[in-house]
Amino acid sequence: MHDTRRPRWYGKVLTTPRLTLKPLDEDDRQAFIHMHEVSAEHLKPWMAETDDSLDQVFEQMLDRSHRWERTGRMARRVGLCEDGRFVGIFAIDQIARGAFQSAYAGWLVSSEFINQDYCTEALNGMFDFAFDQEHGLALHRIQANVMPTNTPSMRVCEKLGMRIEGMAQSYLKIAGQWEDHVMHAKTLEDHIS
Repeated sequence: MHDTRRPRWYGKVLTTPRLTLKPLDEDDRQAFIHMHEVSAEHLKPWMAETDDSLDQVFEQMLDRSHRWERTGRMARRVGLCEDGRFVGIFAIDQIARGAFQSAYAGWLVSSEFINQDYCTEALNGMFDFAFDQEHGLALHRIQANVMPTNTPSMRVCEKLGMRIEGMAQSYLKIAGQWEDHVMHAKTLEDHIS
């Protein structure tokens, strides 16, 4: 019997041709820390500053993932490649219902897997799930905001078929600076056409 306190898609594991996308859990701690350690220089320009240890960051992400998925506000998945290595983290976040039916996409990819189209593949799987009206999140719109200097993520948005809708000035404080972000979006109609 379905637990009515949780969304029907709670904990769902997704697959793409090369990836398994599963919910973040305690077993991912060491792989999460490893990804951040080997990718520190790669991720630094795109990450908010924190004084927290990687262990604390993992704890916060794990707690938020479970709390927000239980209440239907987020679907965060860890991407594992065929040999079980940790590719990255992919999220449909800040899910809003009612007349909006919208959310934000976010991602973080290990430097060990950049320029291999794993991010695009994972996000295509997440978008399929997000736009699935019967078995998924039943969303109508997904937005992704990317710093214009983040060329790899700008390219991912392009490959996903997201359109540019404008510039959000001083949108987020990243690496100690308020950074502009290019607003990208895709709707259900865009995704299925």
